[in-house]
Amino acid sequence: MQKSFLIVCIAAVWIGVCGLALGATPTISWREEFKDNGDQWTVGDTEDYKYEVAGGVYAMTGKKGGRWTVHGFPIRRDSDYILEAKIKSDSSGTGDYAGLIWDFKDRDRYYQFLVSQNGKYCIVRMEGGKANFLVPWTAFSAVNGRGIYNLLRVSREGKQLSFHINGVMAKSLPYESASGESIGFSFSGIQTVSVDSVVLYEQRIPVGEELRLPSLRTAVFESRLNEKNQSWLVSSAKLSGQFADLGGTQGLGYLLKHGVRTGVDLLSRDFALDLGGDFYVDLEIEWLSGDESYAYGLACDVIGKDYLWFGLAANGFYQIHRFQGGDKKELVPWTMSDNIVCYEGSNKLSVHRKGSSLIFAINGRKVFQTAYEPWSSGRLGLGSGGAMSIRPRFLGLYQAAVLQGPILGSNSYGWGAYRYADGSVYVGFWERSMPNGFGVRYGPGSSVQDGLWKDGSLAESGMRAEDAPGMKYFPVMTAAGDLGLVDSWGEELGFGLKGVVYLNSLVDAPAPMAEGGRIGFRSVGGGIQASPEWDLASPFYNGYAIVKDKKGRTGIVDSEGAITLPLGAYALEPGQDLGRGVARFKETKEGKTLYGLVGVDGTLLMPAVLLDIEDFREGFALAQSRNRYYGYVDLLGVWRIKPEYDGAGDFSEGLAYVFYDDDFLPWESYIYPSGRIAFDVSEQDLYVLYPYDFSEGFLACSDEDDNLVYLNWAGDVHLEAGAWKDGRPFSEGYAAVKDDKGWRFMDEAGSLAAGGPYRQVLSFSQGLAAVREGELWGYVDPEGRYAIPPAYLEAYSFKKAGLAQVKLASGAWTWIDREGRLLWPGR
Repeated sequence: MQKSFLIVCIAAVWIGVCGLALGATPTISWREEFKDNGDQWTVGDTEDYKYEVAGGVYAMTGKKGGRWTVHGFPIRRDSDYILEAKIKSDSSGTGDYAGLIWDFKDRDRYYQFLVSQNGKYCIVRMEGGKANFLVPWTAFSAVNGRGIYNLLRVSREGKQLSFHINGVMAKSLPYESASGESIGFSFSGIQTVSVDSVVLYEQRIPVGEELRLPSLRTAVFESRLNEKNQSWLVSSAKLSGQFADLGGTQGLGYLLKHGVRTGVDLLSRDFALDLGGDFYVDLEIEWLSGDESYAYGLACDVIGKDYLWFGLAANGFYQIHRFQGGDKKELVPWTMSDNIVCYEGSNKLSVHRKGSSLIFAINGRKVFQTAYEPWSSGRLGLGSGGAMSIRPRFLGLYQAAVLQGPILGSNSYGWGAYRYADGSVYVGFWERSMPNGFGVRYGPGSSVQDGLWKDGSLAESGMRAEDAPGMKYFPVMTAAGDLGLVDSWGEELGFGLKGVVYLNSLVDAPAPMAEGGRIGFRSVGGGIQASPEWDLASPFYNGYAIVKDKKGRTGIVDSEGAITLPLGAYALEPGQDLGRGVARFKETKEGKTLYGLVGVDGTLLMPAVLLDIEDFREGFALAQSRNRYYGYVDLLGVWRIKPEYDGAGDFSEGLAYVFYDDDFLPWESYIYPSGRIAFDVSEQDLYVLYPYDFSEGFLACSDEDDNLVYLNWAGDVHLEAGAWKDGRPFSEGYAAVKDDKGWRFMDEAGSLAAGGPYRQVLSFSQGLAAVREGELWGYVDPEGRYAIPPAYLEAYSFKKAGLAQVKLASGAWTWIDREGRLLWPGR
């Protein structure tokens, strides 16, 4: 007798399902009906044998005599089980037999349960290659003869093994195990043995922490899906759905069918989940028929082909992975779980966001927990990867109750976030337990209040840190390139600040200082605050600055010199503005540079999951997700507008430019902070001009004939300016426009101001505009008169402080007032 030996996985593919308490009764955990050979039973055709899976049976033919084969199949030895096989023999020899092998350790250690054509059975334990008959051949009336299936059952019940033939107990023996991990079949004589099915029942006891919905919650969506009101569950794609009476206990509901074995296909829709708080997703879904080892389940955070997948297979496995930007990140590979109800059972998949964690549960028991990477979409879906029919039974989406109180940080002095009774959230700086300093209040709808706060009220919206009241210092540069600071009287405070202060940026107190090779800052008392461990790497913004040590590690220090973000905790970019209390950091992961957000107090707000992120404007930062699309995040790292755009711009005056790169028809639009489209530019056959910003209520565009057009906030044409080659946003009532001769200024009625054309211009600010004639820059008033004659190699616009930075003929950079007087003479 020869042996064919093959160990394979119980299931080719498995998806995680909810496990239910089973009590003392074993339930089905695996079955094989031989619809195909997906589980890779031994097949082949030689001179000695022919094994094949065909016609719904596993047919084994011994051409020259009996044979046996085994298959990897780990029955658990720590709990009760039932193993059943439906076997038929066609031998004409009355003494020939066929039967079941189980607990197969190796060729010398295993058990056999055999029945013969003459109505007998035996039970054999192989030990050391020798047969030990636990039950010799014994006549038993329940045994069927030739050509009729016999249902053989081996069951463990505590310390006993019971043997049944066609539902009738034949024998009970003390339980012993060979510790084998395979089952198989054995037969004698020249015959064909057919196996119609193999079924394993086991006690599947749920494991893991029990998870329940919080008592204080809001139902965002809740449905048994038994009414014809879910149009998203009907599709003509590879995964198709229909609402029908499924008959019997099934009743009315949605039947989803997938006819191919491909990657997962989804049916999905958007739900109004608030991704800034804790939320809960519960899906009850039932497998009806089809591929038992292919995936079906729940998809979350769906944007196009990107999603977080929580799936299971009918034979008891689950998996969790994420598709993002064309990459697949496997969180949990195919894993068996006792929490899963196998095959036609109904299972509940749950995904819970709890603070900084994302928890996955099957039938109410936690199976996996990972760090919450902020979702960018409230879109959810149901999916299938195999040829199967599935039935969604229930979908519930819940939001944790929003309670008034602190969210993070300090809500008395310093930086922090707080949620108010109406659901709005303030993120920013505090004094005397009230918003004081820069911050943003996000309303419960889509309202955003960004700017400088005083005693709990918004004092001035949209203000930049450098425009806030308080002592200011002015960066200057010598002709040799040494950067330093001067005060408002032009007195030098010190140099050696290259890489710490930046041209055309005002500096708040405390002022950076360089002394003895160290870069620190001048304290309120006038002394130098420095450390042998770090150098200042940026100016202070609202009392915080970036520091850097000799190893290049970065951190954050407050105005008292205390480290609030430890050196080396995050890689910070020195040049960024900390005015809103949030810093951008970067990490290298799998060869990619990714960005995240951290508070100035060291609180992680968003892990490094972004391809790019810009500075915050009007409460939002333009960010690029790993799916390579653009959207907007808030100061807490929550996606306020999901990343679905091919290009986008910053918010300006409550509107932001977004761009869809359709291969056939690129599309430009403007959106509100809610993400809703305000108007489509492309609908009017217009093209937005750089820098894509609204200013003073107007937006510069060009039409199909390259004429300059200005739109208002509603997207209507306010001004048809004519055939100009370029145009800039309005500022102080004037916009710069360009033709072949150069740049000039135009008012809101389309009339040209006096003066010009100029080689280059900047926008009006503080009543003056920088213009370039020849190689030198000067400043003109709205009448075109030179208020400050051309004398500078380079120039910037005037700040609110009443000064503008200019480059002198000597190569030094200084500041001038509106009369052209130098703040610092340069050297």
